[in-house]
Amino acid sequence: MVIFARKTWVGFCKTRSAKKDQLPMVKPGILNPSNALNFFDLNDETLDRLNLLYARDYKIKTDLDIIFKGFRYLGN
Repeated sequence: MVIFARKTWVGFCKTRSAKKDQLPMVKPGILNPSNALNFFDLNDETLDRLNLLYARDYKIKTDLDIIFKGFRYLGN
C-alpha cells in the first residue's frame, strides 16, 4: 500500500473524537505513534494527545523510532 501511495508508514492514531480537524491531512498510516508504546488500551483522549504531539513536534527521527519500535505490529 505504501508503494502504491495509498498509505504512509506512520500516520495518526484512529480515534472517534472530533479533534481530527486540528490535524494536517495525511494518508492513513500502517503504524501510528501509539505503536511505539507498550500500552494497548489507550483511551481516545490519550490518542488525541499523542496525535497532537506527533504533529506538533514532527521529526523524521520520530518516524524511524515508531517504525523500529512498532516493527512487530507489521502484518498483524
